Amino acid sequence: MEYFDDATIARLLKTSLKTATYNGKVWRNQDNDGGSTEAQFVRWLSISDPEAAVVEDVQRIRNHPLVSPDVRIHGFLFDVKTGQLIEVKEASEAGQTLAVSSD
Repeated sequence: MEYFDDATIARLLKTSLKTATYNGKVWRNQDNDGGSTEAQFVRWLSISDPEAAVVEDVQRIRNHPLVSPDVRIHGFLFDVKTGQLIEVKEASEAGQTLAVSSD
C-alpha cells in the first residue's frame, strides 16, 4: 500500500466511483461523475511505514504466548515491481530466539 493512504482514497471516492489513475506521483480521478463521502468511514488498511509495520508484526509474533521461544522469526517486504523479497533487518533481529531460563 505504498501508493495511497486512507485520506487519498476518501478524497478520490468523494467525487467519483470510477477507477482513478496514478502517474507515479499523484492519484487523479478520470472524471467527477459523483461519488460518496462514505469512504471516509472505511479503514482501507493502508500502511504508511512498511518497515515499521513489519517490525511491529514480528515483535507481536515473537512475544505471542503460543509461539515457542526457540522459533526464529524473520521479517521481509515483497517488492511487487521486482518480485524480490527484501529483509527488514530490524524485524529479523527482533524475531531471534528468546533466551529461556533454566529455572
